[in-house]
Amino acid sequence: MLKKCKECNKALDQSLFYVKGKSKNGSIKRDTVCKNCKSRVHKRLVELYGNSGVKSCSNCKQLLPWDSFSYRIQDGSRYLRSKCKECSLNAWQHWADLHPEYKEKKIESDRKCHAEYKKYHRHGITRDQYALMEQAQGGVCQICKKPPRDKQDLAIDHNHHTNQVRGLLCKQCNRALGLFGDSINTIENALNYLKERGSYG
Repeated sequence: MLKKCKECNKALDQSLFYVKGKSKNGSIKRDTVCKNCKSRVHKRLVELYGNSGVKSCSNCKQLLPWDSFSYRIQDGSRYLRSKCKECSLNAWQHWADLHPEYKEKKIESDRKCHAEYKKYHRHGITRDQYALMEQAQGGVCQICKKPPRDKQDLAIDHNHHTNQVRGLLCKQCNRALGLFGDSINTIENALNYLKERGSYG
């Protein structure tokens, strides 16, 4: 399966990204940048902040580990933000309190993004990976080779024992596999039945 690197923006095989543990559903989590870019980003941070692995927050003035800072993109490259994550969050909350009309819109937007995130996260993939799979399949179902009906998204089909994503299917084909219990024997029997008794497909 392909994954998009946040540094070089290339779609690469997942094996080219470092493993960062497992998610709650047991799927493997991987870094957001590929192995080659990871070393390049690390070298860039060392040149900027030294090899101690810490950086001073511009707001609270504390020396904190690099992972206490979010990344920012400049000229296509990743750098650490000047404020730590906690200070950035506090600044946002203070601003939101002064702009309650925007805060409600932001909360609703976050809720929708979270629902969308869960859709992909529970299958152990990202939205970018979904988009790459959809592009590779030409936007059609892997089984019937037709686009999804009524402008629906293609369903993420996965092995229910290993949680491994197998491909993108239309809702009808995905449901059919489930009704057949993912049984190759049952599907082959159904195929033979249609060949012997006639079909309209």
